[in-house]
Amino acid sequence: MADVSSLDVRLYVKRRPLLRLDVGPFAVAYGALHGAAWAAPSPPVAALVAIPVVLTLHLFVFLSTRWSVACRCLVAYRRVDGAGAATHALATPADAKFRELVALARDAARGGAHFSFQRRVFVADGGAWAPLAPITDGPLAGYCGARGLETEAAAEAARRRWGPNAFDIPDPTFGELFEEHYLAPFFVFQVFCCALWSLDEYWLYSCVTLCMLLLFEATLCFQRLRSLEHLRAMRRPPRLVYALRLGAWRPCLSDDLVPGDVCSLAAPSRSRQARGGVGTGGATIPCDCLLLDGAAVVNEAMLTGESVPQRKEGAALADRDATGALAGALLVDTAHRRHVLFGGTDLIDATPGAPAPQPVPARAAPPDRGIVVVVLRTGFETAQGQLMRTILFATERVLGSSETGRFIGTLLVFAVCASAYVLREGLRDPDRNRFKLCLHCVLIVTSVVPPELPMELSLAVTNSLAALAKSAVYCTEPFRIAFAGALDVCCFDKTGTLTSDELAVRGVALEPLDALALAKARDVDADCAVVLAACHALAAVDGRLVGDSLERAQLAAVGWAVASSDVVAPAAPREKKSGDRGPPPPGPKTPLRVLHRYGFASELRRMSCVVAPASPRNDDGATVVCKGAPEALRPLLAVVPAGFDAAYEAHAAAGHRVLALASRPADDGDAAKHARMSPATWRRVPRATAERGLAFRGFLCLQSPLKPGTAQVIDHLKASSHACVVITGDNVLTAAHVARAVHIADAAKEALVLETTDAGGVVWRRLGGGGDTRAFDAAAVPALAADYDLFCRGDAVDAAEAAGCLGPVALHCAVFARASPKQKERVIDALNAAGKTTLMCGDGTNDVGALKRAHVGVSIMNSPVLEKSLAKQETKRLKRGDAGVAGMRRALADAELDAMDDDPTLVNLGDASIASPFTSKRATIECVLAIVCQGRCTLVSMIQIFKILALMCLVSAYMLSSLYLHGVKQGDSQMTCVGLLTAGLFFLCSRAKPLETLSAARPPLRVFSPRPAASIAAQFAVHLFALVKAVELCAPHEPRERHAPDGAFSPSTINSAVFLLTAVVQLNTFAANYTGEPFMESLRDHVALSRLLAAVYVLLFAAAAGAAPFLGSWLQLADWPDARFRDDFLKLLAADTLAVGALAFAL
Repeated sequence: MADVSSLDVRLYVKRRPLLRLDVGPFAVAYGALHGAAWAAPSPPVAALVAIPVVLTLHLFVFLSTRWSVACRCLVAYRRVDGAGAATHALATPADAKFRELVALARDAARGGAHFSFQRRVFVADGGAWAPLAPITDGPLAGYCGARGLETEAAAEAARRRWGPNAFDIPDPTFGELFEEHYLAPFFVFQVFCCALWSLDEYWLYSCVTLCMLLLFEATLCFQRLRSLEHLRAMRRPPRLVYALRLGAWRPCLSDDLVPGDVCSLAAPSRSRQARGGVGTGGATIPCDCLLLDGAAVVNEAMLTGESVPQRKEGAALADRDATGALAGALLVDTAHRRHVLFGGTDLIDATPGAPAPQPVPARAAPPDRGIVVVVLRTGFETAQGQLMRTILFATERVLGSSETGRFIGTLLVFAVCASAYVLREGLRDPDRNRFKLCLHCVLIVTSVVPPELPMELSLAVTNSLAALAKSAVYCTEPFRIAFAGALDVCCFDKTGTLTSDELAVRGVALEPLDALALAKARDVDADCAVVLAACHALAAVDGRLVGDSLERAQLAAVGWAVASSDVVAPAAPREKKSGDRGPPPPGPKTPLRVLHRYGFASELRRMSCVVAPASPRNDDGATVVCKGAPEALRPLLAVVPAGFDAAYEAHAAAGHRVLALASRPADDGDAAKHARMSPATWRRVPRATAERGLAFRGFLCLQSPLKPGTAQVIDHLKASSHACVVITGDNVLTAAHVARAVHIADAAKEALVLETTDAGGVVWRRLGGGGDTRAFDAAAVPALAADYDLFCRGDAVDAAEAAGCLGPVALHCAVFARASPKQKERVIDALNAAGKTTLMCGDGTNDVGALKRAHVGVSIMNSPVLEKSLAKQETKRLKRGDAGVAGMRRALADAELDAMDDDPTLVNLGDASIASPFTSKRATIECVLAIVCQGRCTLVSMIQIFKILALMCLVSAYMLSSLYLHGVKQGDSQMTCVGLLTAGLFFLCSRAKPLETLSAARPPLRVFSPRPAASIAAQFAVHLFALVKAVELCAPHEPRERHAPDGAFSPSTINSAVFLLTAVVQLNTFAANYTGEPFMESLRDHVALSRLLAAVYVLLFAAAAGAAPFLGSWLQLADWPDARFRDDFLKLLAADTLAVGALAFAL
């Protein structure tokens, strides 16, 4: 999809019909020609010649308006400066692709003149054109006080301004699509070539070729119709909601919602899902909206690829400033994301907020008892709308147009030279038919633009998408498949990507902090237990606990449970086999109520809650509880215990994910004693006030196991010449442990970490080695990387970028830890700037920016159910001793098939994640292998297509030039047979499958790479030598009176010999240039292709040996002069085959 965030817009006015350049000038020309040709008794020859010339020029000008937007503007429109007189606008995105001439409309509700481009409306904005997008960065307090559309006039103006909240997916007929296809430049050129061949009396060949072209275009049209039908099926039907309009709650369809509406969303009451798990069975959220009060549980798999349900809270609970007011602008994608519900995601559960002490005037509770939201964005401006636009306007180009242009341009040089040679020699012969001579020269030039090229490129894309779909990978930007074949660096998030989302609590480190000593979570003191029990954002839906897996593990370990909305209570002790019950959970014996949450923020790396006893008779007071990264909580502690840094670093080095726990009782600095138990009071308390003076309660240590097969995948990627990098928000020691476990880092090497200094610079520090530092020198980084594993902290990324030396750091560091989403983007940008082709693989939650910056972004849709099934299959595989990546793939495939029907959290294939171009329904990074293998296969297939077409065109140009002057001409049946054979071979080549294992060898990146170019030159030299020798071999047996090149075809020795030789050359070209191993299945394993080649080889050599007389008559072959000629010719065929085979092996 083009980047439409900024457009270059030029304004035009439509010309009157007679002033169009394809109407007025040609009307005058036709009138003049009519007068010149028919007014005189004898029409002049010049007029008779000019009539078809003008007709052809008129047709070309007309078609150019369909092929080129620039030509359409020149011919049918006139440039104007102001929007007042304009009727159309030429919209060109920043990347200069997909520009379109669109009609200009005018509507006061939309600010006057506007147009729609790629389903987005653009309006004039101070001399520039900008998207008509709702304001989503207004004051947060303003949104919280929204009262909906209070007048009918305001509602009508909003509807006219924003349009319906629906996806307008085109619904063309087959005829409309086919018209678009048959007027495309390549198709018109192909039909033109067929017409030229028919003029040269090749009727059968022309008709068969035309039928094949029409069939292929019709197939593409049906495929597009199915794709559009699938997109329309992705649209969710409108639902009935309540909207606050004219001061009252009124029912309306979700299609009628507009930005600024206040509406109510209710989750459907549904029974416990029989298949287990929380899936996408909730109500679909119809638009992007801000949750004003209450809480919601949503599944954002469509948006982020993260299938774990997320808890959302009302914006009234957002952080306050020092005065207790909601300050600042709404930040939808960062600070306030936890308050935003995105369109297309699923609302699993909704809990209305408690009545506020000062309710917003005219905003009573909705009749459906749903959560109250204010609409931010609708239609194609929503999150799901962006996904729809990505799919709808995705490009299928596989290699750049510049590469194709250079390829055709190079062939055109040879064709023009050959055509000029034929023209020069033909004009020397006074008896030569000038029309046939000119026709033949045109045929030589057109032969260098292979009519099969668009067909083969389209087949390559289609087959790649189908192959990825079978691997449970969905791609919304097909052109990126080829990038996967040219990858240099593969970057991975840690949690949810390399390691499982399901964490296990290893214990809690309590004071005094002693090395690796851990206490069980059920053995901690009451203060620590309160933090573990209440500091989370979990919710109970239909009796099932949903939310972050870390928090589920934390709550289970301490033995507490979510009793109801915002209430946690000690879980009933489980009864042991002996009949005794286990010890009761630690901490208070009564339930706790969460009065307020300060949600987790990635930039702060912590979250806090205010809790109090749930019983109104209990007046123990409120407590502030907090958990987060040790570095983030350290400045907030009133007293930092001895050994704080050493303890958490030791646990992190052991591979644990370490969270610091802290709390304090509420005091007068927060609120008066009588008001501390009120949630409304804490809403006004700034976060900085609540999180001051905390007391350390311990370190929570968790561990997430590696996903099955992760280490094997990394080994194969590294063995196939890919650098692998971890980019994570976790502690550098934890990240280092995982990187070494999966072999991204070398456990035998010492490691250096790039950290910032107090002065703002960066230094190298030994990992876990205390205060020893090494000065940073950007030029010495490559040499340093040879002796050490290099790691980098997120703050050092910013410092290195500011110093202009992030490039060498990004190229040589194996781990980037404590990296924020923005820092992840900067690392990918630095790798791209260094000329590397990058892949980023993550779960989509905090990796969206990096996934979009990488050439190949892969988001993994994690599923706990699938991960458990994968773990079982991995255990079985290891017991069987089924080693290697092939065995791993079989195990993973078996697990995925077993779990796919049972796991309701897996999204439908059509609902790809908006986070990245590639979305994997597999829970492991094994999908990266599938993408890279398919990418390499696609890339070498493109090079293979170009090589085959280049050789075919060069041989054809020689035959149509030099051999044509010798009277060599092919029969209509011969041309038809060769054409059908070529089409069949191309089709089978496109069906080649990638190998399951990656090779250390890297594929060539373009056809003009030295090796492919040398191969084409050497093979053409062999074929040219064989053709010259064939003509020399036939010369003694040709009659003295050479057959006229313009005459009708008649079988002769030279015609038959050249036909059989060129047919064998075609087979040799396919057999020698089929890439095979190590990037795709070998020719031997490609059974259909190898059998077809073998069968045709047998038939052609049998025809050359005279062993099949029926072939001679069918292929219009002449009898050989004698046995010696036959033997010499067979040797020539064999020599060409063996020589080309040897070259293919050598190059």
